[in-house]
Amino acid sequence: MEFFTKNTAAANIYSGIFDSLYTVLKPGVTQARIDTISMPFFKSLAQCLFNQTYDKKFRYQSYQVYPLVSTTAAALKTSGYNSFENPTGIAFKANDKAVIFVGPTGGVTPSLRVTDFGSPTSITDQSYALKEGLNVIDITTAGLAYISYYNDNASLPNIRIHIASGRVNGYYDPLTDTDTDWFNYLTNQIYPSLDIKGKYVNMAYHKAALLNNSAASGKGLIAAYDSIVKNQFILMGLFKYNRVPKNHMFTYSEYKGGWFAGGWGAHFDLTWGEPGLANEQGVFVNPWGVAHEFGHVNQVRPGFKWTGTTEVTNNLYSAWCEYTMGTSYPGFTRLEQESISVDDVRPDLIGGRINAGIWYGLINKRPIMTNPMSSKG
Repeated sequence: MEFFTKNTAAANIYSGIFDSLYTVLKPGVTQARIDTISMPFFKSLAQCLFNQTYDKKFRYQSYQVYPLVSTTAAALKTSGYNSFENPTGIAFKANDKAVIFVGPTGGVTPSLRVTDFGSPTSITDQSYALKEGLNVIDITTAGLAYISYYNDNASLPNIRIHIASGRVNGYYDPLTDTDTDWFNYLTNQIYPSLDIKGKYVNMAYHKAALLNNSAASGKGLIAAYDSIVKNQFILMGLFKYNRVPKNHMFTYSEYKGGWFAGGWGAHFDLTWGEPGLANEQGVFVNPWGVAHEFGHVNQVRPGFKWTGTTEVTNNLYSAWCEYTMGTSYPGFTRLEQESISVDDVRPDLIGGRINAGIWYGLINKRPIMTNPMSSKG
């Protein structure tokens, strides 16, 4: 057994040159003083600050607290919402050293979460506890970085954090970013995926899909996804009863795996319909599928999710979103307007799916679940 004392000196390295979070040089620091710094990392940081070439837009941010995901899920009787709040816009490679300066935490312990959404094989995910002051962390897996700051005490202050290493991948915020920013984020070749911040939903989507299919602006795309979530919140009564959560919903993409709603949110396989997922028009033309997966997250349980209804009651959200925002059947749902033959012989009829159900089940007395029309569309 060995005993150690905490090394407090590391937290004060070159404290006479930098402010507490190492984002500003103290007054009076000269080039000659910078030349005396022996540690290359701190010398390079000081030089960039002195030359005013250090871009703090993503490296130095103030992160806010979010309610525990489990608390929101219990209150709304849903599945879990976003466990990737507070994207940093920083990407790490495996075996990087993360150098992070953390301001006052109010007694809580935030963490750095690094998740590799862009991996061609499988998603990796790792978290690292953060303390006030200097943190030097050996990053084991590549990925996008997030600050996990969850607590049910809503009065906790924002935490100021300076991430001085890693690469700036950026994230898109429609409230502050321009169309030029959107294009630059998609083409910087730092990391394959991009975080997108919405009002009700956050996204982590592959840049290739966004670049190939989205418009020149990301505003329309995130607005489309926000519209789906907002319409589901309306149907849930969250606006009426002032219960809209601070937590966002979350959606992420891969080029495999199918469409599903798991513990992280809505997962979309881009090989199943990339254009319809990565541009505003595609989402509005057919919001059913996206609303279906978000609907799984928002299925009220156990009161509206019973045995055999897992793939049923969530479609109430799909039908509502299609009715309120879909452009394929304006003012209708596809059940009312799509054309399907009642027997594969007669000409297709508007409302054919409902007609096929009546013809096959009610008139011909056959089990509705074996109706060949039920699998079409």
